Amino acid sequence: SGEAWLVFEDMVCYGLEFMLGRRVRRLGGRKRGRRVSDMQAQTPQGHILVVDTKASKKGFDAQWSELRPLVEYVNRQKIRQQGQLDLIGAALISSRFLQDERTLMSLSQQFFGETRVPLSFMTASSLAEAVGLFRERPDARNGIRWNQIFTGGLLGIQSILKELSALDM
Repeated sequence: SGEAWLVFEDMVCYGLEFMLGRRVRRLGGRKRGRRVSDMQAQTPQGHILVVDTKASKKGFDAQWSELRPLVEYVNRQKIRQQGQLDLIGAALISSRFLQDERTLMSLSQQFFGETRVPLSFMTASSLAEAVGLFRERPDARNGIRWNQIFTGGLLGIQSILKELSALDM
């Protein structure tokens, strides 16, 4: 119960924690009034992801003007992480995106040009599917090359399946 956007943020956090097998640092709704991303996630390899969630009934309209705060969060986090953990990407998670896959890739490339960090777009249903996959194989989370998953553009379950099959070889 609570505000829909905060419930969505919490559910995404729980999903990421299960998918990565690591605690996710919650910021966003927990730090109201401060200009911070919703979450910071750490992969099993010790890499950092800056995560922002967008709760929207009709889907998120990922226009460049809407991504400017995320650019700021990533640039600030890069400064904080100097000499420590690698910041491998940013992820934007929503119920769906109004743009097609090609437009999301173009936005990701523009984001990379601004930050030198790829931006991945992930739907909540893809995150739920990933949680289902790792529920069956929790041991695989540590073997996944997460920097190969969060490479930018629309992140579908296929890239995770590809990494899982590479583990089986």
